[in-house]
Amino acid sequence: MTLAPSHQEQRDCVEIWTEYVSRFPWQWAATFSFEYGTNYFVAQKKFIKWRFKLIDEEKLRVGAYIMSSSKKRKLHFHGLLLGRNRHGKTLMDCDCRKWRNVWFATNRTDAKVKPVYNLHGACAYQAMQYLGFKADFAEPEPFDLDLLQDVMEIKNDGLDFLEKL
Repeated sequence: MTLAPSHQEQRDCVEIWTEYVSRFPWQWAATFSFEYGTNYFVAQKKFIKWRFKLIDEEKLRVGAYIMSSSKKRKLHFHGLLLGRNRHGKTLMDCDCRKWRNVWFATNRTDAKVKPVYNLHGACAYQAMQYLGFKADFAEPEPFDLDLLQDVMEIKNDGLDFLEKL
């Protein structure tokens, strides 16, 4: 028999994840929804297709940490994204409403794509999602690890490069 983690253990985990994801200079926070019954691999392909379209049209490298969450067979992704190119352009220079509409036009499901102005708040929200406290299933997945490692604030405290464990 396994016991659920205590509230203190849950708070500690949220704080650790918040600390970890706060090491990246996130520019957009996003939520992507999928139709009931969509499996993880189909959803992942849809996100990858959207991300590549963003990369191609905006001429950016785009790194992301996406957490897939499922509750009652309704899958959605919560994500933090950052982008940059050698000319200094970032996702903050792009129209996030346009990319929300691109998602809808392609998938016929909703997306929320917003600029990150409060890094700690966005990371704390994502940490709650990453840990699956509101879901039956949760799985974090990084995209463009090379870019993420290039921009991550190194603190030499054991959490650096957590995604490689």
